[in-house]
Amino acid sequence: MTAFRACCWGLHGVLLADTGLRRQITTEVMADQGLALRPGEYLQWSLEGSAQQAVQLLLERRGRAVNDQIVSELLALEQQRYCEHLPRPLPIMPGLTESLDILRQGGLVNVLVCEESPEQTQTLIQELGYADYFGAYITADSSQNPYAIALEYLRTHLDPNLQAAECLVIESSYWLMRAARQAGMPILAITSRAPLHMVQRRADWVVDRYDQVDWQALFADSELLLPELPKEI
Repeated sequence: MTAFRACCWGLHGVLLADTGLRRQITTEVMADQGLALRPGEYLQWSLEGSAQQAVQLLLERRGRAVNDQIVSELLALEQQRYCEHLPRPLPIMPGLTESLDILRQGGLVNVLVCEESPEQTQTLIQELGYADYFGAYITADSSQNPYAIALEYLRTHLDPNLQAAECLVIESSYWLMRAARQAGMPILAITSRAPLHMVQRRADWVVDRYDQVDWQALFADSELLLPELPKEI
């Protein structure tokens, strides 16, 4: 078994139990703009690409003008409404805290990978109370592979010889799983966005909940003494 040395976490549907809310907000915002989603359409485009790519594709399918300003305005409106309706305390995935504790006690480096801005990411993680769990927050736009960036960051700050196979990715969306696969990283998929039968071919392991993960087996060979990463964005 490969010795995992780092774990890269997604945000939505991985840390935050917000899948239903995001679907509701997106559906409402697009309907307000005359872009009502058809049955099954949300699942398809929310899983297959980044938020930016999803909005661009929807506009194109509806014969609307597409440019960076229009896309940015729609995304900003969606994010604003999402933040307004996000319940407090923030909803976390069941078993998340226990899993993070296990990995931290085992000495693994945890890195958060997401589309949000560095400021938004830091605010969310601090409100969740998880700032001490994560060595770094990696953000990337749709033109970049966020997991390739995360791997390069880990090689720079942890070990230049770190192998992609030593970094476990925990994700819930297809496009981010695809990005992780392209970066050569093994994937643990959480079925918060799509059912197991739709995810199992895209990941190495698939679970519905964190209490189904046999962390001891996954990380039995992991190195226990790792340097602390600088908390850079």
